[in-house]
Amino acid sequence: MITQKTTPNQMERKDKDGKVWTPDVMVYHIADGTYTGTISWAQLASSFVSSHFVIAKDGRITQLVPLHMAAYTQGLNYNSTGKTPMPIQSASRLVRVRAVNPNCYCISIEFEGFYADFYSNGVLQYQGCKGAITEEQITAAVEVEQYCNEQLKSIYGKSAGIPADREHHMGHCEINPINRPHCPGELFPYDEILNRIVSPANTETKTIYRVQTGAFSNKANAEKLAAELQNKGYQTIIKSE
Repeated sequence: MITQKTTPNQMERKDKDGKVWTPDVMVYHIADGTYTGTISWAQLASSFVSSHFVIAKDGRITQLVPLHMAAYTQGLNYNSTGKTPMPIQSASRLVRVRAVNPNCYCISIEFEGFYADFYSNGVLQYQGCKGAITEEQITAAVEVEQYCNEQLKSIYGKSAGIPADREHHMGHCEINPINRPHCPGELFPYDEILNRIVSPANTETKTIYRVQTGAFSNKANAEKLAAELQNKGYQTIIKSE
């Protein structure tokens, strides 16, 4: 079960040239925080951070950003042209070749936990995991992957999905090894998660049933209803015909 919540920290999947990207990369993060704390922080407009999903140590899942929108999770610094990411800031060939803000095409998961030991007033509060996550979190990550592939096909068409390979599943450290060298951490189980994922290319396409709540000739009225539904925890998409 995926709990639906929302955050103001999201944007369209458009790069600086106006191109709209279809998400096809999953990025893993260690939250350096608790499950509820990470969600609460992402819901603050002043934090200017968010993630598509947050997974608790016990396997609970919350979605904060709909898949057709970009989260404020793994952006890169840009050079003076405003278009090309600094080449030294990505260890990923895919990120370097695409040369746009990775948020445009990435889906992000924050895993509850701390990379290093966390102390408060000299007292150990949380033990660092170096990226090692629980079995429940691994199972939940696979559930999120399956959910995303189904949703992406519904939104973008039958060919959409996240390829089940290491190039399309990366840690934040691979996008930005300069500022995020330990996210999610050297013990993160990339291979274990990938071994449990069935490639979307090999899955039988499921029938998707859509529920429409309204049709408007005035875009402002459509946006008003969409906002009301999002505030109630429902994922909404506005489409023109």
